[in-house]
Amino acid sequence: MKFFLSTIIIFIFTSLNVLNAKELKIDEIKNLNSKVFFMRHALAPGFGDPENFKLDDCSTQRNLSNDGIDQARKISNEFNKYDVKFTKVYSSYWCRCYETVKSMGLKNYQLHSGLNSFYQNHVSKKEVMKDLRNLISSLDKKQGPYLFVTHYVVIGSYTKIFPDSGGIVVHDLNSKSNHALQLF
Repeated sequence: MKFFLSTIIIFIFTSLNVLNAKELKIDEIKNLNSKVFFMRHALAPGFGDPENFKLDDCSTQRNLSNDGIDQARKISNEFNKYDVKFTKVYSSYWCRCYETVKSMGLKNYQLHSGLNSFYQNHVSKKEVMKDLRNLISSLDKKQGPYLFVTHYVVIGSYTKIFPDSGGIVVHDLNSKSNHALQLF
């Protein structure tokens, strides 16, 4: 029953995205320095994490599939094609997030609690969102772009746009506007 309800909720939020977001193409983005790219981790089949979940043990988590690894590489290739170079990269502590970063060929990244998933209440939504707001307010609006690799619930809670796996929402630090990014 819980799985069924989760699936319905995800379907509703995904359907609302059509009404909520004007999609941008990467070559339409102006002033990259003031942008945060919120990226949902690449493909990791399933929902949530197993009951034996431990944050410090990837074998107890839902992880990237081979398709997810390929997806992350393709996304990285698109950024490279348009010469998008992130000045700072942040990731959730979840393995599927920092494995997405690694699969993109990005070696320098920081784990940040403001990007952790609160989907199954492993961490507090209130604390995550507070840490995320603090991180965003600490960013220099002239030194981006920044990449945040995180989860559906975090991106949706902050931007009101709920991307698919590997999906990206661009947040403007100046205008506070959010737009889904169409890479392919």
